[in-house]
Formats: sequence, C-alpha cells, structure tokens
Amino acid sequence: MEGIPTPVRRVLLGVFLNFLGSGLTMSLLMVYLHDIRGISIATAGFLLAWQAVIGIAMTAPIGYLIDRHGPVRVMVPGILMEAVAVACISWVQTVPQAFVVATLGAICGATIWPSQTTLYSQLTQPKDRERVFALSFMFLNLGLGIGGLLTSAIVRDGDAARFELLYRIDAATYLFLAIAVWTVRTHAAAARETFDRQRAAEGSYAEVLRDRRLQRLALGGVVTFICGYGSVMSGVPVFATQQLDLSVRWLGVIYGVNTFLIVAFQALVVSRIRGRSRSLVMASVGAIWALSWIAMGMAQFVAPVLLLVVAQGVFAVGEMLWAPVGPAVVNSIAPDELRGRYNAVVGLQWGISGIVGPALTGFMLARDLAAQWIGLLFVGSLLGAALLGSLRRLLDPVTDAGSGPRGRCRGRACAWTQGSSK
Repeated sequence: MEGIPTPVRRVLLGVFLNFLGSGLTMSLLMVYLHDIRGISIATAGFLLAWQAVIGIAMTAPIGYLIDRHGPVRVMVPGILMEAVAVACISWVQTVPQAFVVATLGAICGATIWPSQTTLYSQLTQPKDRERVFALSFMFLNLGLGIGGLLTSAIVRDGDAARFELLYRIDAATYLFLAIAVWTVRTHAAAARETFDRQRAAEGSYAEVLRDRRLQRLALGGVVTFICGYGSVMSGVPVFATQQLDLSVRWLGVIYGVNTFLIVAFQALVVSRIRGRSRSLVMASVGAIWALSWIAMGMAQFVAPVLLLVVAQGVFAVGEMLWAPVGPAVVNSIAPDELRGRYNAVVGLQWGISGIVGPALTGFMLARDLAAQWIGLLFVGSLLGAALLGSLRRLLDPVTDAGSGPRGRCRGRACAWTQGSSK
C-alpha cells in the first residue's frame, strides 16, 4: 500500500476486520429466518426490502449531516448501533421482532456507506481515489471471503446455536471499524478546514439533483444494482438451497470463490482500467453481470455447484470494475461542500436495489418461477449497461478518462467542457 496515507490504512484495516465478521453471516439471513425461525421466504424477502425502504428514508438527513458535521461524527455512532442490531438478530424469534431489529439496523447501516466514501475522498488526493476505493473493496472482500469459509466450517443445517453464534461474532467486529474511524477524526477535520461551511449548511438537494450527470449515474446504477447485488445477495442462497437442493454449507464455498478472485485480481484490474473511459467501464459491468445470469440459469440443468461458482466468478469481474470507478466518478463531479449529499444520493442504488431485488426474488422464487426470474435479470442487466454507457455524453473528458499511470489523461482529448453537465 505504498503511497496510501496512514489514516486511510487504519480505516482499511477496520473495514477488513468488520467484514471478516460480516462474511460469517452475509449469505445466511434469509436461510436463517426461514430454516431456523420458521419465517416464510416471501416474508424474509419483504423484510430485506423493508430495510432498504428505511435506508432510502434516511438518505436526505444523512447526506446533510455528513456535509454539516463531517463523516466521522455521523459514521461512528451508526457503526456502534449497527453492532447492537446485528447482535439482536441472534435473539429474533418472531416476525415482529425481526422487523424491529431490521429497522434499527437499517437506520444505523444507512450512515456507513456515504460517510465512508466521503471520508476516503477527504483523506486522499483525486488521483489516488480509484486505488483507495479498489483497496477498500479488496479488503472488504478478503474479510467476506475468510468469514464465508469459516461459515462453511461452522454452520450446520438446522443448528440454531451455531447460527446465533455467528451473528454475535459479527456484531463484535463492528467495534474494530468504529475505533479505526474514530482515530482519524483529526485528519478528517483538517481536510474540512478549506470548506465553504456556509454553502455546506445552506446547500440543498435540489441543487444536487439538478446535475444531469448525477441523474444518469444514479439511474443506471439503480437498474444495474437491482439486477446485480440486490438479486444476487438475496437470491443465490435461496436459489441454491431451495431450487437446486444444495446444502447451506456450499454457500460459503460459492461466495468464497467470488471473494478469492476479487482479492487476487482487484489490484491488476484497477491498474488495467486506469485512464480508460469510466462510463464505458461502468457499462461493461451490466454486460458482464448478464453473462453471470446465463451461468446461473444453466445451473438448473447440469453441474449446479460448478456453474454457481462460475456465475459468481463472472459476477466478481463486474464487481472489480465497478468498485474503483463508480465512487471515483461521483466524487469527481461532487463539490467538496456537497460531497456527502452526492454520495448519499448515489447510495440510493443500494437501497432501491435492496427493495426491488429481494422483493422480486421472494415473489418469483416462492412461486417456482426461477427461469423467468433469471431471464428478467438478464435483460435488466443489459438495460443498466446501456444507461451507464450513455453517461459518456454528459461527462467532460477529464472526468470520464480519469488519470493515466503518469497522471495524464488517456483516450479523448483532455479538454474541460462542462456545458454538457448543466
């Protein structure tokens, strides 16, 4: 991590340790609620969608608070309360209890992503942001992968005590992230000294939403994420265990392969795409994820474990392309004083996809419509690719190309033409 500031390294370590715990439980929530607590798949899917609704409702105030008070003061309390919510999952017995815990977790969890992205941007120079976002994603996945492999060794079908233990360990790992973020508070405060605090206080979401670049990026991201993370995270565990009759223990292996590829190749990918058209890189994510759904569909007919592994491997390629580029584009077009709000708006792609993906998955798989579900997500992925590709017409060449290995633009001429973004 040569050249990465020490404060950023601390946060990256906290991210790794936190997601080591998250990896223990990431693929299990719907399986846990259905198989251990007796909650229907449709209800479990609706529960995930409910969390996303709460996250969306929190978007506006969280973005404002980040710009007004800084990411650290917003993020640390959110992390601590999220830890409480995750621990409480292990005690959930009924649907009402599950909704109370899910609501608390959604409120607190909504503070983390926009705060963390804003924090990285404040602690790094623009030329280093793609690399930092890529490293964060790599460490996130390293934690998820190790945690997922541990899950496959610990969890047993129908053993409630082991599921409960995993959630309690997961909760404890949030403390590492909270400590890491708190230790960089003085560095984050120093980065805010040059801000126009009056504009940060008075800036509005109307100003943010008038940016056509943000509109297109957010819309393309939402469509792509519905057909990506929103459906994969909720759908693959149910598809594998209910449609293909695989043991829950295979989930750790399937996700572990996905994570191994990201950890092994993320640095290579970010070096290869540096300086290339960011809009076209993002568009390729949708096309690649469409291919992963083809592999998922084939798993219904032959070699289910192998094809699920292939599908997750292909999906990982798209993830490695999005991780450095998507956040870098947002923070390239965002004014410093409105950065929290820009990141919060783009964060809606997680919330909206978290509503539509699980709800669609629960509805269709509960009715044994697996083939139609996969076909719909295939088409949707291609639509997302088209929307993100059209962003190229709205970005100035410098923002679209980023910087090459020596800090020079590649591709189109590096002329500043901001008029198309108005």
